[in-house]
Amino acid sequence: MTEFKYGLGAYEITINPSDKNQFFGSYGKRLQQFYTTVHPKIIKALNYYQYKYDLVLELSDPHINVNRDSSQPRLHFHGVIEFQTQEQVGYFLLESLYKLSRWSNVTVNEYRGEEWNKYITKQGETMMALCKKERVPHTISDQSALVKRAI
Repeated sequence: MTEFKYGLGAYEITINPSDKNQFFGSYGKRLQQFYTTVHPKIIKALNYYQYKYDLVLELSDPHINVNRDSSQPRLHFHGVIEFQTQEQVGYFLLESLYKLSRWSNVTVNEYRGEEWNKYITKQGETMMALCKKERVPHTISDQSALVKRAI
C-alpha cells in the first residue's frame, strides 16, 4: 500500500486481486468467475461504512517473454474513493483496507483529478464490450459518479 495522508476528500485507489482471484486459463468464463468472486468482496469491504467510491475494471498489458517470466493480462480496478468523515478514514484503515488486502494488492494515493479519471477510463470501450458480452458490469460504484467517464 502506498502511504497517503489520513484526511477527508477523494483518493485514487487501485485494487489488483491476487493470482488465485484472476482465474487464469478459464477462457470464456474468466470475467464471470472474476465477477462472482471479486465483486462481492469489494462491495462488502466498501459498502458497510458508506464510503463514496467508483471503480472501473481494467485489463493490464501482458508481459510476454521467451522465458517463463511471462504473465497474462490481469483484471484489476482503478477508481476513486472519498472519505467524508474522520470516522470513515479510520474504519477504512482499520477494517476495509485489511479486508481488501487479504486477497489483493491495494494502492491508495492522493487524487490527481482529471488526469486520473482519463487514465482509468482509457480501456472503457473495450472493457464495456467484453463485459456486455459476458453479462457482467464493468464498474463497481455506490452510484456517486465520482469518476467522470469519457465514454
